[in-house]
This record gives sequence, structure tokens and C-alpha cells, in this order.
Amino acid sequence: MRNESELRDHFVNLSDEELLRLLRTRSLTDSASAVAREELASRGIDFAGALTTPTGTPPSRIFPPLHVLRSLWSALRRALRFPWRAILGVEPLWAVVIFGAFGVVLLFGAVVHALARLVVMRPLLPYALQLGYAGLAIQGLSVGWWGIALWRTAGRTRSSAWRICARLLAALCAVQAVLGPMSGARLLKAYIPTPSASVMDLQIKN
Repeated sequence: MRNESELRDHFVNLSDEELLRLLRTRSLTDSASAVAREELASRGIDFAGALTTPTGTPPSRIFPPLHVLRSLWSALRRALRFPWRAILGVEPLWAVVIFGAFGVVLLFGAVVHALARLVVMRPLLPYALQLGYAGLAIQGLSVGWWGIALWRTAGRTRSSAWRICARLLAALCAVQAVLGPMSGARLLKAYIPTPSASVMDLQIKN
């Protein structure tokens, strides 16, 4: 006879339908039946109602299992807290380098795509230049955030080699956070003409 821990390990590998089938056949002992019911409950399945459904009808599950929801919520909380924790320097250096680079590159691609659509749009939006400046500012802030996070995280790194590399990358981010938006602003001025007359002036002329 299997002990309770072996039963738990065995039932974990079974599907919901298999566990319900075993409970319906009443071939389990009282202790095994209790372990099977606990496993179904941990998956968020109403086994009492499922056992009353006809055999062959899969139990309906509207929401994901509770443990899946908890894992998703934990991952979401960590992702939302990551930018602030990175600024504080409490995240691992490898996470700041990898996830920071991924976020900055992803945002850079989105900003470039939006600016490209803004430039080729005809007729131009009334505030196209201001919208372009806003996109460049967002990109500059994201690069600046990554530089600060790298600098703060490097201060908590024991390896002097990694500390030097991280702070060199942080210095490059600081330069890019300033020069990048400035170069982008010059390109925007070249492709988006500044109206020679304001809307009020045009209304007065008409």
C-alpha cells in the first residue's frame, strides 16, 4: 500500500479527468480518496459538483486553477516593481543588463515606428512636431533610467571587472540619453516643417 506522500506524487501527474474517473469508480481507499480530492481542490476544481456530472462529460472550468493565478500575479508584481527596484540597485546585475536592454530596445523600436508613421502621414497632424518631441523624450528617459539602474546596481557588485563594465555602459547610456533626443529633434525639424503662420493668423487672414 502506498503511503500518503507517494499517493500525492502519483496524483499530481494525473489529469483532472483521470482523478475524477478514479473517484467515480469508488476503487480508492478512504485515505487515497481524500488525497485525490485535495489534489482536485488545489487545482480549483469543484469535485463535488464534477462527480455528479455524467461520465464522459468533462467538468467545466471557467477560471484557471488557483496556483496558476497565483504564479501569474507573482510574476506581474515582480515585473511592475522591477523598474523601481533596478533604480534602487537591489536587482541582480544580470537582470538589469538583460531585461533593461530588452525594455529599452523594445521601446526604441516602438518610438521609431511611431515617428516614421508620423513623418509620412499626410496631411500632417497639427501638433506633429510636439508629438515627435514627446516620443524622443520618452526614449531619452528610458535610456537614462537604464543608465542609473546600471550605475546603482554596479555599486553592489562584488566583481570589480563587472563593476567597471557596468559603469562604462551606464556612462554610454547617459551620453545617449542626451545626444539621442538632440539628433532626433534635428531630424524631426528636417522632415516636419514648422508652420510659418499660426492657426489664429490663418483665421484672421480668412
